[in-house]
Parts: sequence; structure tokens; C-alpha cells
Amino acid sequence: MKAYYIFGLSLSMVFNTVLDVNAQSDGTPVLPKEIEEYTLEFERIQSLDRLERNIEVLYRKGFAAGKRLLYQADSSDLFLLERLSEEQLRAVSRALPGIFLTRDEVVQANPDPKSFLEFALKWGGRADIAFFSTLQISYSSPGWPLYIEPQTDYGGCRRLGSFVFSELYGMWRAFQSRFPDRYKEEVRRELAG
Repeated sequence: MKAYYIFGLSLSMVFNTVLDVNAQSDGTPVLPKEIEEYTLEFERIQSLDRLERNIEVLYRKGFAAGKRLLYQADSSDLFLLERLSEEQLRAVSRALPGIFLTRDEVVQANPDPKSFLEFALKWGGRADIAFFSTLQISYSSPGWPLYIEPQTDYGGCRRLGSFVFSELYGMWRAFQSRFPDRYKEEVRRELAG
């Protein structure tokens, strides 16, 4: 079995005690593939030349990893993220750079627009920078679209009467026309609001 390292920790060290969801016949934990794929892609992307790097793939893998952490693996009504100890949560956070994790009032596992803009500035091209700049403008914080006025930690109301809807829609349409073959699925989701 090949060993992968991120931030000096082997993936097996991070995940062996963290996400023992299922075990193989030899007792080795089966890592949720979405989480492992994101971690490996993050490490891989850093070793590539700038022209070979694909932040779009990393972002999609980040979405999939976040979705996996919000999966209910059993009948306990707890998400996988909620079942982790504090130590396990810290290990998962280290293994998922750029993914915003919280389980205080609201349970969230989302790619963080600010972190991904930093990745795009460091490793990406014009489309990546434009996408994540627009995404950061669109969200007041991870998981909270700008057009939602937070009322509590877990709910809010749409900002009706402001021009935020039309402004964001215009920004996403401009991105779509400038980069028609990039971030198609994500832009479609943002336009659907």
C-alpha cells in the first residue's frame, strides 16, 4: 500500500483513528473515498507546474468531501462530522485544507471561498481567480450567500428589495460569458440561487 503524506502526517495516521466507518477484512479502516481524494488532490496539485494545476477539480473534490462529512452513516441521526471527537475533528481539519468545518449551532462542511481564492492566486489561472473572486463576493461567510440575511446561526431571510440578487446574477452571467467552459456546474448552481 502506498503511503501519502500531508503536512508531515501520513494519511493513514490521520484517518486510522478518525474515520473508522467500515473496516476491510484485514481490519484496515476504509477511508471515505471523497475525503481521501480531496487530500490527495490537494497534495498533488502543489507538485505540478502552474499550467498543469486544476483548481476546478480540487474544488469539486472539496464539495464531495464536505458532502461526505454531512452523511448519516447509521440511524443515530448524527452526521459523520458530528460523530468525530475534538481530536479527530482537528485531524480532519488538517487533512482538508480549504474546507470550512463547523458543528457548533450549524453543521457545515463547505469549501471556503476565501481559502480557494488564495489557492487560485497561488496556483490557478485567470478563470480560477475570476471564479473564486466572484464566489467570495457572493458569500458573506462559508455557506451563507450574500442574499441571505442571517437571523440565527442556522437560518435567515432573503434580502428582498435590495439589488443584491441582480448584481450577483449579473456577475455570474459575466463570468459565464467570459469563461463558458469553466466551472459550468458551479455557475449554474449560483445562477439558480
